[in-house]
Amino acid sequence: MARVSGCDLEATYRITCRTIASLCINLSQTFNTHFDCRDYQFVPEYTIFGGILMWKFPGKTDDSRDRRSMYKSMRMGLRGNGGQWPHIRADPADCVSQWLQDDTVLWTPPGRARTIGGHLPRIGTIFITSSDAPHWTKEELGILQQCLGQIGLTCKGPWPSVKSLRGQ
Repeated sequence: MARVSGCDLEATYRITCRTIASLCINLSQTFNTHFDCRDYQFVPEYTIFGGILMWKFPGKTDDSRDRRSMYKSMRMGLRGNGGQWPHIRADPADCVSQWLQDDTVLWTPPGRARTIGGHLPRIGTIFITSSDAPHWTKEELGILQQCLGQIGLTCKGPWPSVKSLRGQ
């Protein structure tokens, strides 16, 4: 399993379940368009910290939610950073449609009075791939960064290098 620290995210707007569901839909559509396929599907990750799970991708042999199956994810440190992440019981395919109807606030950027060194507190990320899944690529990270920006999440600091994503 490869586990690599990513960039920090700075949010300028509230992040809700609906925001994350919209991000998952946008990522799925953008990946499928960019790579000219229909193999990608993103869902909210079923972890207490929050994250986005690449649930389906080319070469994946198992659609199970089981953590032992092939997976790629971007974890977001919401829970320990003043945010919350609901427990996900739904099937991943149903979760996105349920979250599109849910305005539960997962993260609210603090007021300017609570800035740290002139910056809003940030949400850390960790990129994870199971041992049998292909590693995140620079191209995939570029698409992810673009889609995150569309929901008001700005990446601060460097993205992980391709070398570190491969565990080298």
